[in-house]
Amino acid sequence: MERYKMSDIKSLMLDLSTNVFLVTDKNFVVLEYNDKAKSLLGNKLRRGRNLSKTSATYIYKILTAHTSVTKEKGKGVSFFIDVKNFIYECFVYTYDFGYVFVFEDITELSDSSKIIKEIMKKVDNAQDLSEIGYYEVCFETRYFFFSHEVYKILGIEERNNRNRDVILENIYPKDLDKFKEKVLKLLENKKKTEMYFRFVKADTGAIINCCIKAEVICDGVCKFVGTFQDLTKVIQSNKELKAAKSKAESLSKSRAYFIGQASHDLRQPIQAMRMNLYSLMKEKMGEKQTRLTSSINDSVENLSYLLDNLIDVSKLGYVGEKYKSSTFNIKLLVSRISEEFKKIARSKKIKFVVKSENKTIDSNSFFIERIIRNLLSNAFKYTKNEVKLELKIRDDKLFISVSDNGHGIKKSELKNIFDEFYKSGSNPDNHDGIGLGLSIVSKMLKLLHGKADVRSKINKGSEFIIEVPIEKEPD
Repeated sequence: MERYKMSDIKSLMLDLSTNVFLVTDKNFVVLEYNDKAKSLLGNKLRRGRNLSKTSATYIYKILTAHTSVTKEKGKGVSFFIDVKNFIYECFVYTYDFGYVFVFEDITELSDSSKIIKEIMKKVDNAQDLSEIGYYEVCFETRYFFFSHEVYKILGIEERNNRNRDVILENIYPKDLDKFKEKVLKLLENKKKTEMYFRFVKADTGAIINCCIKAEVICDGVCKFVGTFQDLTKVIQSNKELKAAKSKAESLSKSRAYFIGQASHDLRQPIQAMRMNLYSLMKEKMGEKQTRLTSSINDSVENLSYLLDNLIDVSKLGYVGEKYKSSTFNIKLLVSRISEEFKKIARSKKIKFVVKSENKTIDSNSFFIERIIRNLLSNAFKYTKNEVKLELKIRDDKLFISVSDNGHGIKKSELKNIFDEFYKSGSNPDNHDGIGLGLSIVSKMLKLLHGKADVRSKINKGSEFIIEVPIEKEPD
């Protein structure tokens, strides 16, 4: 077996190394180097030649400057040099014969470091914006890392507290035992957990409520990692919201009670007026008295209609009338409504046409009835001599059509007619009302998830088409 000299082995190791090796005497005359040295110091590099005579005079000046501070034998200094867009860390060792230089290419490490710094800067910015800190803690090795946001939350100066467990030190005393219990449990099951504890801010002494998200990572030793967030403002906001909600619910109940009582108390005298008028209209009267009584009756009916609308607005706006579904027959509903309006039609000599399918549906009968009544009231108010009401079911939807042959509505006004207190200026006649009927229809349709369409022509009339999704009962 061929034997190799130790010097040959050392030379082979130097050539295989990725580092640059250079040995000189005290006067910088080259004694030894490996092949990598030529790539850094140039082809003029020779044993026995002074380093100043090579093509790397820039490096020579740097090396001579640093060897002047290297005094202790075997001890070295390190520094960085930038050559041809490559970054090297240079180690200089002093011996009796001269100097040993080792150059390590750290270009990639430097680039990675820059990238890491940029990433860390972005992470810090993200923490500032989200107000969430990050931490790593290893009790075994006494390693503590807390991002600057953790220090900020706890009101601690970062510079002088980097090797301390600031979370444990600043926890609210009464929460300490519970905190330790949670940590021990986390070490046992090693499952991600979310903990809520109180802490004392070091700078102000204020008690804050924080959320700690944690998990255990074991790689040789186990450490806790996770996030740290101050929830004090969130908790305070939630308390205020709950208080405001409770107050609103209390006011809503009071309003509901008031509306219920007011509607009952106000409707009683109107009903009494109706009964008295009904009795009076049975008496024998002259033409003038009959006309006056009829006018009073119209005013009472209008007052009743306005009161119903005002109460409906109050329920929808303040109490938040809830959607309650029920099963009912649309033809029976329409028959009950139409009987009342047929009396008005006869007294005003208006042709009133009613069509309805005999179907049972599942919807809110109160809303459907109120929508029909309000649309019919509008139609009878503005028509010349004809009103039509039609109900039909198509594709699990209820369609309600109410039309009249009145003055119609201008195209420019169509987008406003469902607004509260809006009264169309298209009709030259001044009718009583405050413009709530159609706005109530709109509000009820929202609760029914329905929609309305209006078709109108000046001097020819208007048609309101209502579409409401329903569940049809089997025939």
